[in-house]
Amino acid sequence: MFIKNEIENSNNNLVLPLLDQKLNITYKDYFNIAFSKEYVSDRNDYLILGIYRLIYWAYTMDRSHTITALQYDIKKLQEANKVMQIVQYRIQQATDKEGNYLFITWQRPWQVKVLKEINQKKNRNLEIYSDEELLYHSNMSFQVISSNMIFTIQETLRYLGEEGTNLSVQTIKNILVFL
Repeated sequence: MFIKNEIENSNNNLVLPLLDQKLNITYKDYFNIAFSKEYVSDRNDYLILGIYRLIYWAYTMDRSHTITALQYDIKKLQEANKVMQIVQYRIQQATDKEGNYLFITWQRPWQVKVLKEINQKKNRNLEIYSDEELLYHSNMSFQVISSNMIFTIQETLRYLGEEGTNLSVQTIKNILVFL
């Protein structure tokens, strides 16, 4: 509820509990918590607020008199483009200390179970799953939303005469942005 109000009102004042004692909080602080391998209560809230703060920062939403996209900072938008691609990848791949996904976005229940079996070094037998379970389409809602966000940032960059970089999976794996 509080995050929704923050976004609807284009504010940047909400601070979640694990950061309430810190000054100069950035989107990176939220991402560090969201992707922590440790247990985090309300992990999704930190992810959402991290993405919101990234967009707020990149588009300088605190400046009320932005009339045209030409007033945006290209370097901030380029960073936002790269960070959103990394976030999109990490949401799909990040796991905790036990090998459990931090965010269940595209995985089906049987896929999560197979991953747990692999992490526990158990033999996995796909024959125990019905054809319906194995062929059931994954939920790609977040992938679509985050892809639209990346597309919008890249279109803003194109409008400014710049090209948005598309990072390869290997590049994303090698980048440590959230330290």
